[in-house]
Amino acid sequence: MNKQCQGCGVPLQTENPNEIGYIKSLDQEYCVSCFRLKNYGDLSKVTQNKVDPFEMLEKVSQIDALFVWVVDLFHLEESKIGSLHRWFNDKEVVIMATKRELLPKTMSLSKIKNALQPFINESHLNIVDVLITGNFGKMNKDNNIRRLNSLKDEFRKDKIVFFGKTNVGKSSLINALSNTSDLSVSVLPGTTIDIVKVASDVEELYDSAGISMNETLLDKLSNETVKLLQQKKTIKPINFQLKDNQSLIVDGYGYIDFKHEGSYSITCYLPDSVKLHRTKTENVTQQFSRFESELRDEKLISKNHSISHKNTDIVIMDLGFITLHNPTVKISTHFKQSVEVILRKALL
Repeated sequence: MNKQCQGCGVPLQTENPNEIGYIKSLDQEYCVSCFRLKNYGDLSKVTQNKVDPFEMLEKVSQIDALFVWVVDLFHLEESKIGSLHRWFNDKEVVIMATKRELLPKTMSLSKIKNALQPFINESHLNIVDVLITGNFGKMNKDNNIRRLNSLKDEFRKDKIVFFGKTNVGKSSLINALSNTSDLSVSVLPGTTIDIVKVASDVEELYDSAGISMNETLLDKLSNETVKLLQQKKTIKPINFQLKDNQSLIVDGYGYIDFKHEGSYSITCYLPDSVKLHRTKTENVTQQFSRFESELRDEKLISKNHSISHKNTDIVIMDLGFITLHNPTVKISTHFKQSVEVILRKALL
């Protein structure tokens, strides 16, 4: 049986209900997992597929197409794909940045594109344009469609292929651009398993499986927690005025120690579901133990960090970021093993 699920691209089969791609009858177009997601929003049955990232990148790059690299503006570091130039060095690539609605409304389009410039430079790709969208692909939809069509004609391509990391909003974006709801859309990563042609009167569009290089924090959390972390409205920044030897607890994920004489400020950009608590550093261990966590069996990993920018983001991967507004503050982070923390020049 050579038939793919219209939602996730997995080969369909009628033999084993416990395996991916199961359908009850041969005339169905969606596997049971995608059908329940599409019609009932049932996350419990979603099949989170793992694909070989290198095989998928190789398969995608062999198509003669205009390539659209979908990245998540709010989770920009998580959107990076290492050594991408190995597959797309000689290709025309458009960056489509999603989830504009999560950033402050006062942030202009030009400022967003400027903030993306270090990301673009690091990719070493031939980026022919940068398009911004949000609200599940509906924001700037008509302009983005016109621009993609223009670039497709300019480079004489018959196809437009979308690729990117898991959970950046590819399927939602393509559904919006193609005026369809065929592709499976989930807050969980990994619900597309292959390259899926999208039925569309706009252009010949293709979605591809999300690229996942390593296990992430989201893989360790329950479906319900992952759903809560997927913010759907503008992130409300929370400001703290700190003094020497104070710490900030980030829910049950970990905490940050700050050391600096005098007062200074930080701004937190995290989902509403993430609880924050300021305390004296001498009390932080006791206070942190009171926070419930699905990672309670993991040990804390402690790191000291050097500040190199006037305004620095402490990026807590898959959660959000905290902007430090003073370069002379010394910080140390203490987070569970599954939580990766990096520093970068402030995005906002």
